Amino acid sequence: MYNSDETSSSTQQAMVNNTLRATTAGSMLIFLALVVAGCAHSVTRSEYDATLAQAKADYKASVQQCESLRGNDEDVCKKQAKANYTRAETEAKSTYKGTAHARAEAIEDQAEANYKVAREQCDPLSGDAKDACIKRAKVEHGQ
Repeated sequence: MYNSDETSSSTQQAMVNNTLRATTAGSMLIFLALVVAGCAHSVTRSEYDATLAQAKADYKASVQQCESLRGNDEDVCKKQAKANYTRAETEAKSTYKGTAHARAEAIEDQAEANYKVAREQCDPLSGDAKDACIKRAKVEHGQ
């Protein structure tokens, strides 16, 4: 009934998704720690640099895991890894700068990255289903 390649791909995708979620959670914890540590002030340059270095390392590890996937699953995985990196990077930047403008830019950049993931998920579809998927992605991510 089930194609073993589809089952294997599905299992791989689930494993990669779990890893991406864990990476995102790790990045969020770092960000929250920086926010808590810098409630009254911005973070130091060394803290900011360390957060960026961790985000970059997480991104590279996530992309490497995406290499085990094929086709659109790999593309979606890489877009999600990039979105996670963008989230960590923009949150670190907004915390470091400590301005409302920096926070607004972070929110905008994150919405754009999330839209790219949602848009990539529409690629395997066709016709009305693809059109509906793209419209939903635009609405959900403010595009």
